[in-house]
Amino acid sequence: MARYSKIDRRIHSDEKFNNLSPPQPCGRYLFFWLLTAPNLSAVPGAFRCGESAMADEIGWSLEGFREAFAEVLREGMVKADWKARFVWLPNACKYNAPESPNVVRSWRIPWDELPECALKNEVWQTLKDFTQGLGNGFAKAFDEACPKPSAKTLANQEPEPEQKQKPVIERVGIPAARARKPPPIAAVPEPQQPPPPPPTHETVSSPKPDPAKLERIRAALEVATNIPADWEPDEPTLERLRMDGILQPGQRPPREVVVAFRAHHEAQGTLRIKRLWGAEFAKWMARQRTYDTERAARNPAPKVYDKPLEFPEDV
Repeated sequence: MARYSKIDRRIHSDEKFNNLSPPQPCGRYLFFWLLTAPNLSAVPGAFRCGESAMADEIGWSLEGFREAFAEVLREGMVKADWKARFVWLPNACKYNAPESPNVVRSWRIPWDELPECALKNEVWQTLKDFTQGLGNGFAKAFDEACPKPSAKTLANQEPEPEQKQKPVIERVGIPAARARKPPPIAAVPEPQQPPPPPPTHETVSSPKPDPAKLERIRAALEVATNIPADWEPDEPTLERLRMDGILQPGQRPPREVVVAFRAHHEAQGTLRIKRLWGAEFAKWMARQRTYDTERAARNPAPKVYDKPLEFPEDV
């Protein structure tokens, strides 16, 4: 198991440390400085800094810094996008792994502050693969804290404007004023397309409404109310009763039955939509017929004799 030693990043601001003899530009010291740089962010190995600012921070000339940085870059120990001022140590996450998913969630603000560039996309993919290897909790925390950079940053360089080529007459030494201009070419008018024909009744057709759908909409818009005081069964209800055999052809229900039906539902406070009162009355008539049949079976009519009773004479 590897052994580690903690180094406080404030060492670069320590007075005694800065009184020591300064190092000469070299790749070895530069890499140690990158590992402990005071402007490192919470995202492992990633920070924002330009080469001039970094050279001034270490105390080297820009030329000496570039030579030392080229050594570290050649070994693949660091990557940089100087245009975006983005520096990254690829192996930093292996030696400074997050201890919990909450640590990964703390990368949210530092990650958002890092400049958008192609190198940031590479950092995102590397950290995503690394957190997935740590477990689902780390991977989920990374997806929440570090969204993928925009793809627009991959091609953000504007092409250089092309240099206009001088006319041939100027390149061969003939002044443009003395050159004979070609006659103008007459513009050929483009053929006009005929306007589209106006729409007719044959070409424009509106969809036919669905009767079943309209009936459902109409039923949904109806409001249930109490039975009206002057309610009477309509003709469709009577036809249904005649088809069921409850009423004879041409027969209407007795008046007292209709009055009893209205009085019952007025007392009960029954609520129905208008078109359902007929169905409710049909059920009422069917129950009334069943009740009459059962009552007749329980109370048979008295027997009627054809001839008068004969009694003995001595009675």
